[in-house]
Amino acid sequence: MIYAISDLHLSGAKDKPMSIFGVKWDKHWDKIYQNWRRDITDDDIVIIPGDISWAMTLEDAMIDLNEIGGLPGGKIILRGNHDFWWSSVSKLKRQLPPSIKVIQNDCVETEDAVICGSRLWLVEQDNPQDQKIFKREILRLQMSLDAAGKIGGKRIIAAVHFPPFNEKGEENEVTALFERYGVDTVIYGHVHTYFGNYPPRVINGIKYFLVSCDALNFQPMRI
Repeated sequence: MIYAISDLHLSGAKDKPMSIFGVKWDKHWDKIYQNWRRDITDDDIVIIPGDISWAMTLEDAMIDLNEIGGLPGGKIILRGNHDFWWSSVSKLKRQLPPSIKVIQNDCVETEDAVICGSRLWLVEQDNPQDQKIFKREILRLQMSLDAAGKIGGKRIIAAVHFPPFNEKGEENEVTALFERYGVDTVIYGHVHTYFGNYPPRVINGIKYFLVSCDALNFQPMRI
């Protein structure tokens, strides 16, 4: 089975409690850990689309990544906007626990599906810098979708960190890209329950789910 949970915001290397964002976040990693060990088996896959660790260096992030790596199941991770420790993907792959795989301009094939995606960026940009980043992320997403499309014959799950639409769920070039490649399901994070309402949506047959951990009550969601 395939599950997803995003925005873990771990801080094993330094004290940065998420409870500053509300009592719901108090000891949030303990909640995720317990729910994960209860529900996930070694035969399952968990997709984590970004904002994994508050660490600034890979060395510090490895404390959190090793903690995740020791949990049941395979894990597939993508970069979020707060994952500043994520620089060289080749160096990252060399140091990751064997149960964790990375998506960056490519895809990961599982028994039942192909997982692809990118960090993405704000779909509504107010300045040239954001527009530049968004265009670059669109290219990276297309590279990943191309890789998934070459495999063929399997369900395509796209994982992005930023929401692929605005709060109204309006169609745009990102949703059009998913349609072009026949994506079945899209998961995303970045937004939290205190940012607004992003309910599950179906747009032109594609299912979209917000999987930020607080939106899931810190329990990985089966997709």
